[in-house]
Amino acid sequence: MDRAIDILNAFRWGDEGLSLTELANRTGLHKTTILRLAVSLQSSGMLTRTATGEFRLGTNILKLSAILRASQRLDREVQPFLERLAEECRESASLFIRDGDARICLVRVEAEQSVRDSTRRLVPMALDDTSAGLVLRGLRGRGAAPSGGPFSPVFTSGVTDPETASLSAPVYDAEGDVVGAMTVSGPAFRLTSEVAEQHGPKLSAQAEAFSATLGYRPDVSPARGAVPVRDVSTSRRPRGGTR
Repeated sequence: MDRAIDILNAFRWGDEGLSLTELANRTGLHKTTILRLAVSLQSSGMLTRTATGEFRLGTNILKLSAILRASQRLDREVQPFLERLAEECRESASLFIRDGDARICLVRVEAEQSVRDSTRRLVPMALDDTSAGLVLRGLRGRGAAPSGGPFSPVFTSGVTDPETASLSAPVYDAEGDVVGAMTVSGPAFRLTSEVAEQHGPKLSAQAEAFSATLGYRPDVSPARGAVPVRDVSTSRRPRGGTR
């Protein structure tokens, strides 16, 4: 693995391609070793070889680079979008990301109105059937906007806390993958399904605008797959988290 990484690290800014000899000189590896490792790197999309025999970085390197840039920009650039959303809806606005089988509140802007809410930033919570959990898992729950589309919000109420409701819309990156769930949350008595329908277009607009800053384009079909609609606005208490 270390030697394979040495091959990738041999490429420098401005290199369009490297010959086998150049790779051997830069890495100190034997040519037969480079050729053997190159087979695995090519199969994984990390390396390609031209008709003239030169090696070039593969498309998966570009994809990983785009993902890295997007993840670094999420917490830095989402703040103004959440602030605008919280101001328009007068409820708390957050960005959740997925970490394996958990969801994490990466950034949060508190509501002007008082709110009973136990969400804490950067604390792993269950990837449950809350609106954020559904969005991060690529599921479509109860819609909260009259029109569909990739940024159509999902509304849930009383899923893990009978007194809390939330509304979430997906955030997409340049590859059309869901990288976050932009969420409006508040007390269930105030954030009702009728109010959620009013907030739906506002949330969709901010999620779409933020996705555009991450490189999302309308002509890219989101990777989020179609699944059966689920209405999960019922009071029950699975492990961890609120909403």
